[in-house]
Amino acid sequence: SFESFFEPCSGAGSQDIPVDMLDIASSFVLASILVAPALVPVPVGVQMVVAASSILYFGSVNSLTRETERKSRGEIRDVIASDQAYRFPLTASVMLLSLFLAFKYLPEFYVSLLLTLGSVFLGTGALAGHLARTVEELVVVASGEAARKESKLLREVRVPVPAAVGKVMGIPDNALVVTGAWGVGVLLALPVGAVYFFKKHWLANNVLAAAIGLTTVELLAVEEFKTAAIMLSGLFFYDVFWVFGSKKVFGANVMVTVAKKFDGPIKLWLPKFPGATRDQMSLLGLGDIALPGIFVALMYRFDNFMLKEAEKEAAAENAKPGAAPKIGESKALSVVEKLSPRRLPYFYAAWIAYIGGLVATYVALRVFNAAQPALLYLVPFCLLTVIGLAMFRGELAELLEYNEAEVEADEKVEGGEESKDDSATEKEPLVSKEPKKDK
Repeated sequence: SFESFFEPCSGAGSQDIPVDMLDIASSFVLASILVAPALVPVPVGVQMVVAASSILYFGSVNSLTRETERKSRGEIRDVIASDQAYRFPLTASVMLLSLFLAFKYLPEFYVSLLLTLGSVFLGTGALAGHLARTVEELVVVASGEAARKESKLLREVRVPVPAAVGKVMGIPDNALVVTGAWGVGVLLALPVGAVYFFKKHWLANNVLAAAIGLTTVELLAVEEFKTAAIMLSGLFFYDVFWVFGSKKVFGANVMVTVAKKFDGPIKLWLPKFPGATRDQMSLLGLGDIALPGIFVALMYRFDNFMLKEAEKEAAAENAKPGAAPKIGESKALSVVEKLSPRRLPYFYAAWIAYIGGLVATYVALRVFNAAQPALLYLVPFCLLTVIGLAMFRGELAELLEYNEAEVEADEKVEGGEESKDDSATEKEPLVSKEPKKDK
């Protein structure tokens, strides 16, 4: 829902989720990466790779936390369903062509103004939500977990909104749940939005664009590997046609024309040196970050699913009489241990493949001195790397069959069965039963 871009993700639903400081880390790391080119010369290729890969990394890791929060609140997930994924390239093509025709035949000032207003509003909301989570983590780190219930900054307040607004933004019960931390996030984000809207400064643009990219990767999900693979494959041809083939059909490079005329935070401006003008900057579209990012985030969650399955197998083996104990992760892990490549092979494979695809894009850009469809390189790098790793590890079937909706349904069933078992044990603690035979 649209509301997700603005929510701070605090309150009762997240009280049992430990602070791992990832929002704090991502805020400071991304801020440093985005500000650096304004202070010192940073090669465009380095800016492109470091900024985009950092958004992917933090967005993917945070996607699991956001999903855990959603489940604890019982909220509906923002998902690209399989039928939507199949139509995605066609839908994107219609939208892109519509924007091109609007810029060509309608008053450009009013088209730009409308698009700028909408994208700045979205970017400011996304930035406010991310900053609110950062403030929340800082409060909890400073005051302890008790601050989630005791701090006035983290106390939830329900703000009613008009029914029409609630319907458009997908706000449950027409009431926006906010906290003091969210208010702080809004106060910090509004000046950034204002600077971009009135001054069109590239740094304000990049901050808002990074916030949109980060929030999209965190919140928007594809639940199956097969669906993600089909969607990315379709976008591969979409990107190639609209960058390389559209000029022959429409007399202009539709993708580049829209990217340059759409004056909103939907791209990263990459200056060649401090004080560079727009003509002295390269750009990277936000779609080249967010769309592969959704796939990389899926691989992060798949890795965590595989870890849970391994833990279940180890527990089942340990429960067998006379069986040699299998070693599982019995101790709490630090953030560094949780993010170890040994535990997350598919995530790191997809993430590194994405970086490789970006490097290939930049090399092609320099060699041919012309705009390049980034997905031409990113999609094969990411998909083939992950499939190759699954084949090497003998887990291709598990990867192809992975479905998060089914996993969630199974977890609910298992949770219900465990509750029943616990209840029976409490009522009849001395009754022994023969084990059930496997069907």
